Amino acid sequence: MKATIGIITSGLLLSGTVAIGQEDECFVDGSNFDVCEYAKRLQEESALELPMTVSSDLIMDAVVAAGPEVTFGVRWTSNWEQLQAKMVLNNKDLEALSEELQRNADNAVCSSKVMRAFVTLGGRIAYAYRSSDGFNFFTARVAECEAL
Repeated sequence: MKATIGIITSGLLLSGTVAIGQEDECFVDGSNFDVCEYAKRLQEESALELPMTVSSDLIMDAVVAAGPEVTFGVRWTSNWEQLQAKMVLNNKDLEALSEELQRNADNAVCSSKVMRAFVTLGGRIAYAYRSSDGFNFFTARVAECEAL
């Protein structure tokens, strides 16, 4: 029961609020392509792969689609206090860690054929990072990829 509540809570935290007029975000430049529907499909397909160990420190364990945005929940294996200690040890502050996570997100999304196409069509990919004790400390969002 507790695990179920945690999953539901994670989903609610990741989904955020859906803006009024969201349907306007679903169709880019008057096209008939529904990027919100594609976001739902991407979410459903990605959910089948979870949980996924990203590294020895990170586990991707949730995915939510809200409008044209797909948000992946990423849990650090350390609690917030341990994470802060690691940052001090590596001479990093939260801003430097956030910049690194944003660069990693940009690279991951823009180097993936599927995710790059999704973003190019008006979708957004986000990675919501939290510590093992549930502290949400950064969300990396990718809404565009540089031209190659």
